[in-house]
Amino acid sequence: MGTVKRSVNPDAEESGSVAAVWGSFETLGIFQHKHIVAGCSDVVGSQFESNDLVQLQPRVVLFDRTVRKLINESNGTFLEGQKLMKSVSVVDSRVEVWKLSTMYRAIMHECLENLQKEAAQESDERQESCCQLVTIFYNIQFLWHLLEIMHFAVVPGSQVLPPLLDWLRFHMCEAEQRAASLLEAAQRDQDWGGGESQPQFWATVVGLVLQGRSDTARCLLRTHSLAGSRPFQQADYVLRTWPLLNAERSAAQADISDSRAVWRRETLHKLHTGAFSSVAELELVVQIMCGEEQAFVLTKQYCETWYQHMAAWLLYTAPMVKTFELLSHAGRSIALYGGAARLTTVDRALIAIMESDFTEVVKIAATLENGWFATHLTDLLCHSGLLQSDDPANTKLWTELHEGLLLQYGSMLMGHTSLWPVGASYLDHCPSRGLQRLALLLPRLPLHSELRAQRVLEAARSRGLPTVVAGVCRVMARRSYEQQRPGNALAWALRCQDQDLVSFLADWLLQDFLENNHFQCLDLLETLGCPSVLSDRLTFLVKYCEFRRIFAEGRNEDAAALLVHLLDSRLAPKFFWGRLISDVLPLLRCVVLSPEQTLAVLRVMEETESADEAVLQEVRAALNRNLGRAHVQQFTAREEGERIYI
Repeated sequence: MGTVKRSVNPDAEESGSVAAVWGSFETLGIFQHKHIVAGCSDVVGSQFESNDLVQLQPRVVLFDRTVRKLINESNGTFLEGQKLMKSVSVVDSRVEVWKLSTMYRAIMHECLENLQKEAAQESDERQESCCQLVTIFYNIQFLWHLLEIMHFAVVPGSQVLPPLLDWLRFHMCEAEQRAASLLEAAQRDQDWGGGESQPQFWATVVGLVLQGRSDTARCLLRTHSLAGSRPFQQADYVLRTWPLLNAERSAAQADISDSRAVWRRETLHKLHTGAFSSVAELELVVQIMCGEEQAFVLTKQYCETWYQHMAAWLLYTAPMVKTFELLSHAGRSIALYGGAARLTTVDRALIAIMESDFTEVVKIAATLENGWFATHLTDLLCHSGLLQSDDPANTKLWTELHEGLLLQYGSMLMGHTSLWPVGASYLDHCPSRGLQRLALLLPRLPLHSELRAQRVLEAARSRGLPTVVAGVCRVMARRSYEQQRPGNALAWALRCQDQDLVSFLADWLLQDFLENNHFQCLDLLETLGCPSVLSDRLTFLVKYCEFRRIFAEGRNEDAAALLVHLLDSRLAPKFFWGRLISDVLPLLRCVVLSPEQTLAVLRVMEETESADEAVLQEVRAALNRNLGRAHVQQFTAREEGERIYI
C-alpha cells in the first residue's frame, strides 16, 4: 500500500504530518503522523495524541437505496444473457441482444419511476439527491433507447426514420400532452371561445406536425373558431392526404417517393396561390410539411434540441434516410443551434451513436455514472456482432475493454456490504483476471457476522479458492477466541485445517480446564473422534476428555489404561503433566496397575516440573503400594495357575 504524507512544517523538529494509506475498495484512510528521521528527538506533542482516523471513499450513485434494485434486476438479465449467448448462433444473437436490450431499458424505466415518486415525497435534501439521479438515469435511458433502435433492433430495409420518430415521441411528448389537455378542455367547457385563445395553441399544433402526429394536429385545428373556413379546410385536406401519414407503412420506396412528389406539387401550388396566407401560423404548418428550408429556420423556436429539429427535417425532406446518412443531415441542425461548441456530453454521445463510433459511445457512457451503463452496453455490443472486424488487434482491444469494464464494475460492487455477491457474479465472467481479482477481494470483505462469513466461505469454496477459505476460517477462529468462545473458535480452526491454530486453541482449553476444572466445549470435543492427523495436541485433548468420561462411568480399568497411555505417549503439554499425575491418585484407590504401567507413570513423574511436590510424594507413595499389590497379585495368579495345572 502506498502512503502519501504532507508535512505541516517540515523545518520544525516536532511538526505534525498527515499520512494516508489506501484501504480496501478505494477507501483512503487519513490520520495524524509524525515522521521520525535520524537525529530527530522522539517528542510527541499534544497534536499527535489524537487517534482519529478519517476515511475517504468516492460517492457511488449506484449504492443509493432506490438504485440498488436496478443493480440486482439488471444482474439477473446479465447472467441470463451470458447463458443464452453460449447456446445461440451468430445469426440469432442479434435478435437475442435486442430482447436483452429491451429488458435493460425496462429496468431503467422502472428505476426512473421509483426515483420520481420518491423525489415527490421526500424532504428537500433527499429530493435534491433523487432529482440528480433522475437526470443521470434519464440520460442513460435516452441514449440506450437510440442505440437500441439504430443498432440492436433489426430495421426492415435499414429505414431508421420510423423508430427514430418513435424515440422522439417517447422522450419528447410535451406537444402531445398539451394537445390532450386542450382537446379535453374544448369538450368540457361550454364557453370555449376557440383554440386560438389558448396561449400554447399554435406552438402545440406546430410541435405535433414536427413529430408527424398529423391526426392529432387535425383534431386540434378543428377547435379553432375559423375551423370551417376555406384555409382550414384546405389545411385539413393537406394533413389528411399526406403520403407519409403512417411513417411505418411497408410501401415500396419508389411508390412512397412518387406519391410524395405528387402531393408536394399540389400543396406547393396551394401555397403559391395564397390559399393559407390569411393565417400565418397555418401557412407555416403547410410550409413545414412541404419541406421549405426557410420554414425550418423558423421552427427553431418550436424545437428544444437539434436532434428534434433534424428528425422533423428528415420526415419532410428525406423520409427514406438510411442510418449511415444521419450524420450528414445532423450537421445542418447542429449549426442552427450554435454549432459544435454548444454540444453537451449527451449530444456528443448521440452523434457517436449515429456515426457507429462505439468506442466513443463507451467512453462517454463511462463518465455518466459508476460504470453500470458502460459495462452492460459493452457486453451487448460484444455479443451482437457489431464489433466484428478483420483486424485481430481491434478484436483483442474490445475483448480487453469488455473484461476491464466487468472487472471495474464487479470490484466496485464487491465493496458494498450487501451487493458483493452481485459483484462476484460479474467477476466470474472475466476469463483471464476474474478469479485472481476474487482471490484478492473476498478476504477483504468485512466479516460482520457468522452468516456473512458462511456466505463468503461458500463463495470461495464454490470457485476453488482454498487459500481464501482458510483465511476466512482463521479470522473467524481468532475472533471467537477474542470473544471467549472456545468451541466456535475450535470449529473454525478445524475447518481451515490450521495445525498451529488448532494446537494453540487446544492448549488454551487445557489451561482453562486447569483453572476451572471443566471444559467449556465438552460436547464438541466428544464428537470430534480422533483428529490425530491434524494436531497431536488436539488428539490428546480429545483422549483426555474420553478418559474423564470413562472414569465417570465407572470403567476404572479402561480409564487407567487410557491414562497411562496418555502419560507414556508424551502428547500432553508439559504444563498439563502435573494434572495427569494427580489423576492417577483416585484410580489407584480402585485399580491395581501392572508393574509396567507403574513404571511408566514413575518415568513421567521424574520428568515433570509442573506438579506440586506434596502431590508427587503422595502419588509416589501410592505407586509404591500399588507396585507391592501388583507383585502379590502376579505371585498369587501364578500359584493358582500351577495348582490348576497339577
